[in-house]
Amino acid sequence: MIDVVIAGAGPNGLMLACELALAGARPLVLERLPEPVDEQRANGLVGQVIPMLDRRGLYERLTEPGAVPEPSPAFVFGAFPLDLHDLPANSLHTLLMPQRFIEAMLADRAAELGVEVRRGHEVIGLTQDERSVRIGIRDREPV
Repeated sequence: MIDVVIAGAGPNGLMLACELALAGARPLVLERLPEPVDEQRANGLVGQVIPMLDRRGLYERLTEPGAVPEPSPAFVFGAFPLDLHDLPANSLHTLLMPQRFIEAMLADRAAELGVEVRRGHEVIGLTQDERSVRIGIRDREPV
């Protein structure tokens, strides 16, 4: 039985699937694309997601063994450079990393947790009644 259906195997969908699996739910990830893409869509991570990855033991998978996230000393926002050296409590973290590497790492982690990812399955709608939710999909085979 599937507890949760997640539309999209990008970083957000895969991380959500991992978190749900760790909590004991059985998620299913449906992704419309048949294969991961190589094109550059994002160039890294910013914010509290980086310490969160570290708490889950995933930061080292993107960096190197023993690496610990450190606050960024500077950041560019809206083409304006921001010097963050003197902030007493700088919690801004950045990690420059192509999205395809982040997705690959999260897909590996999801597989370790037993999460099923079905590629070539596009979510096109849903309906809900008192007992269940029906997911409309466009795919090669029924779910």
